[in-house]
Amino acid sequence: MGSSRRKRIILPIRFGRTIGSLILPLILALALASCTGGSPDAEDLLLGHGDFPSGEVTESNPLSTVTPQGVAAVQVDLAGPDFTLSQSIVVFQTQASALSVLSGIQQDQITRVVLPSDTSRFEDATGILTETRGGQDFFTQFFVQGLALVKVTVTGPEATELLPVFAEMARVKVSRR
Repeated sequence: MGSSRRKRIILPIRFGRTIGSLILPLILALALASCTGGSPDAEDLLLGHGDFPSGEVTESNPLSTVTPQGVAAVQVDLAGPDFTLSQSIVVFQTQASALSVLSGIQQDQITRVVLPSDTSRFEDATGILTETRGGQDFFTQFFVQGLALVKVTVTGPEATELLPVFAEMARVKVSRR
């Protein structure tokens, strides 16, 4: 009697392990596919050569990483005839996280030179931050669009006019996500 009782207990456990060993990888594969299949990679959100119809830009210094917190971060530099554009994007798990980081940046801008900017199209944005390094002026704007915190920096003779244009191009591209 004891051995038949033992078989009844062992069979369900073995059967459960067999089903589990078949279903678990399937569930894992489906979960991974649903996480990655439906949305573009963070690199796809960056401005690139194709976003400039006349092809007047060259791309350099692409960087793609995942932070220890599991957050995707990407960067690219684009050079045109009269400007250099640097764009960085950090894709957070929640919009609240992106807005929290932007809030910290906005607190820091209180002590910096900030030019006014129309931010009405952005979910939230800084003004235009200015900085001079090595005799060259840099103009930067940060904004949040969805889960992404985007930084756009422009240098060149018409940087103050080009920054809002490039920031809008970046906003539109990120919003397609």
